Amino acid sequence: MHIDFFGVYLGVYYICKYLDLMNINQAKDILIENFLSSVGHKPAYSKGDDLYYFSPLRKEKTPSFIVHRSKNRWVDYGFDKRTNDILDLVQQMYSDVFNVSDALEKLDSLSFSASSTYQSRVTRTIEKKKFPLDLISTEKITKKALFYYLQERGVNIDIAKSWYKQVNFRTKGSENIQYALGFQNDAKSFELRNKIFKGFIGDKKTITTRNISEGNKVAIFESSFDFISFLTDFNIHDFQSGLIILNSTVFEQEARKVLESTKFSQAYFFLDNDKSGEDTFCSLSSSLPYPIVNKSSIYSGFKDYNEYLVHKNTGI
Repeated sequence: MHIDFFGVYLGVYYICKYLDLMNINQAKDILIENFLSSVGHKPAYSKGDDLYYFSPLRKEKTPSFIVHRSKNRWVDYGFDKRTNDILDLVQQMYSDVFNVSDALEKLDSLSFSASSTYQSRVTRTIEKKKFPLDLISTEKITKKALFYYLQERGVNIDIAKSWYKQVNFRTKGSENIQYALGFQNDAKSFELRNKIFKGFIGDKKTITTRNISEGNKVAIFESSFDFISFLTDFNIHDFQSGLIILNSTVFEQEARKVLESTKFSQAYFFLDNDKSGEDTFCSLSSSLPYPIVNKSSIYSGFKDYNEYLVHKNTGI
């Protein structure tokens, strides 16, 4: 059988390139004023369409950092007289951010806690834009590359097979079939993961829920890999409690509706050990009428449950 490796490479390249482009566009939809607020910078005053700040890039006595709200651009007259976007700002603000890819990762961990206005805006952006992927089929996991990927993530393969499907797809206009692990959400769409990229296929991104019923306990996770890591850590093959997977903290409001409309006996939160995870925990747990437990201490010192599990298994 002849395999067109060059064609496969191009297929993967265009998928990754498009996904990166979508992420960049979504990042640029973030209001700079909301991002600055989420990391502790408030405007000193406003003038017309402009917000004036003490610069987050340097010390100053007179506000000369300006956000042009209608254009969603910024300029720092004591630093750079060009107007710039949010990705430029993140790269200037953080010493561990060296390029656009780093900036996207930093925004993913910081900015989803900005405001409900920002969250609804991002949700609309996600729902309106479709990745250029055609779903071919779903089946049990058979590809060795996916099994190797599960092993690298440190999870129990038998447990993972009960929750993930192999999703076969291709980019529009391409004949090359690709495949990834697919975790289904409540809209019957799939969150896609393999070693090369992280994506989505279907009509709508939203949360994933299972076993939602009155009187049941419920566990809340940010991602499917954190959930599967928890199952692996405690060798749980038959999960009976209620389950909410956010699939992104931007879907906090969807999770809130489930948590507030169902009288669970107790809620266990397994969110990330970062600002976004902490803010989401505080927001979701503050008004619940039943006991809540923050379980992130299990993986204290690590960003999330999967990072902790990999370290526990490999020491790396």
